[in-house]
Amino acid sequence: LKRDVQAEYFAATPPLESLRFLLSLQRSGVKHFGVKLKISFIDVRRAHWTAKVHRLLYVKLPPERWAHGKCAKLLRSMYGTKDAAQNWELEISGFFIEHGFHPGLSSPVLYFHPIRLVWVSVHGDDITSVAEQAQLEWLYQALLTRYELKYEGMMGPDKEDLKVATVLNRLICFNEGETTYEADPRHAEILIRELECTDAKPVTSPGVNLPLGDDKALGYDDTKRYRSLAMRAAYLSMDRPDILFASKELARDMQSPDTRSWAKLKRLVKYLVGKPRLVWTFPDQEWPGQLSMYTDSDDGGCVRTRKSTSCGFLFFGVHLIEAYRSTQHTISLSSGESEFYAGVKASSSVLGAKALTEDYGLQLEAELCLDATAAKSMLARRGHGKAKHIARSYLWVQQRLTDKAFKLRKVGTEENPADVGTKNLDGVKLQYLCEKCGLRYEDERHSKALRA
Repeated sequence: LKRDVQAEYFAATPPLESLRFLLSLQRSGVKHFGVKLKISFIDVRRAHWTAKVHRLLYVKLPPERWAHGKCAKLLRSMYGTKDAAQNWELEISGFFIEHGFHPGLSSPVLYFHPIRLVWVSVHGDDITSVAEQAQLEWLYQALLTRYELKYEGMMGPDKEDLKVATVLNRLICFNEGETTYEADPRHAEILIRELECTDAKPVTSPGVNLPLGDDKALGYDDTKRYRSLAMRAAYLSMDRPDILFASKELARDMQSPDTRSWAKLKRLVKYLVGKPRLVWTFPDQEWPGQLSMYTDSDDGGCVRTRKSTSCGFLFFGVHLIEAYRSTQHTISLSSGESEFYAGVKASSSVLGAKALTEDYGLQLEAELCLDATAAKSMLARRGHGKAKHIARSYLWVQQRLTDKAFKLRKVGTEENPADVGTKNLDGVKLQYLCEKCGLRYEDERHSKALRA
C-alpha cells in the first residue's frame, strides 16, 4: 500500500474568503442578531510549543546540557518538525471544542458558538473573531488562561476601539460607515522595484492583447526571475481582482517564458505604478440573507490553444467576498458551452461558500448569476440534450439545481462584474466594474502599511 507521507502531517487553513466574510458579517449582522458586533485579532505567541507531540520524537541536547550518549524526548511540538502545524491544529481545536464551539465541516478551523454567537477563523496562530464586546472579552480571557497572546484590542465603532489592524499582512481599517480591506502593498512595490519601473509612465489597464510573433525564449537567469515575479503577481491578485486575468496569463507562460511574456509582465507592473492600491469596501448594509455568485467566460480567448477562461465573483449583499479566474481544461465548441463550463465551476464555488456559512451556523440562500441564455438553459435542464459530447461529470450541477441547492438568475452582459477576469479590458470598463464591486483605487500610501 503506497501512502502519501505528506498527508499524514496535513494541517488545515481557512480560505481567505472566510476573513472577508467575517468583515462583511460585522457590517451586516447588527440588526439581524440584535447586538453590536465587533471584531478582534489575536496572535498566539510560540503557538507550536503549546501543542503536544503525538509521535516518538527525539532531539539532540543543547550544548549546555549535552551528555555523551544522551538525547531528549520531545514532549511539545518544536518549530520545524513535520507535524508541528498539525499538532497545533489539534491543540487549538480541542480548546474551542472544550469551550462550547462547533468546528466546521467544510473547514475544520472555522468555529461557531451557537449560544454566545461568536464566529471564529483560525489561520495558523492568528485568531480572528466576531461577536459583541462581552463575548470577545470572554474569549480573550479564556485564551489567556492557556496561551501567551499578542492582543491590541477589538475593532468597532466605539471611540476606544481599534481602527487599524494588519491581519495576514492585509491592512484592515474601520471607518465611519464602512470597513476597508486591502492587499499587502509590499508586493506591488517589489514588482515595481525589480523591473526598475519606479519612474515609468503608468498605463490604464493591466494587459493588452499582444500579437503572436517570432518571440525569443528568455535565458536561464531571466526565466528564473520571470517565474519569481509572475508568482508574486499571482499572489497579489488574490487581493487585486483588477489584475486577475493579467496575472493568470503570466502564470501560463511560466514553463517557457519568452520576450512576449516579459512584455506582458512589464505592462502589468506599469499598471501598478499608476494604481498601487485597490481597496475593498464593506459598507453598512441590511442583512442580505443570500450569497450571489456572478460568473462569466470568454470564448476561445487564448490565441494559442483556443481555450476559454472562467471567472467568478462572490457577493454577500453588496460586499465582494471572493474573486477567482481559471483557464478551462476543455476546448469548447461554442460560446454557450464555454459559459456552461464557467457555470459549473461557479456552482462548485458558491456551494462551497454556502457550506462555509453553514459552518458559521447561518442558513443562507444561494444564486448563480450569468449573462448567457444558452448556458443557463444547459444548466437548468436534465441530461445532455443536443450537447452529447459534454462529459457526464459536468452534469452534477443539474441535479443540485433540481434539489434547489441554489437558483439561477440571468443578468445583463454590461452589468456582470465577472467580466473583469475573463479578458483584457480597457481602463474605463475595468474601473466601472471595479466600482460596481465596491472596489476603489487610492494613490497615497497608507500610513500603517507595511514597508518592503
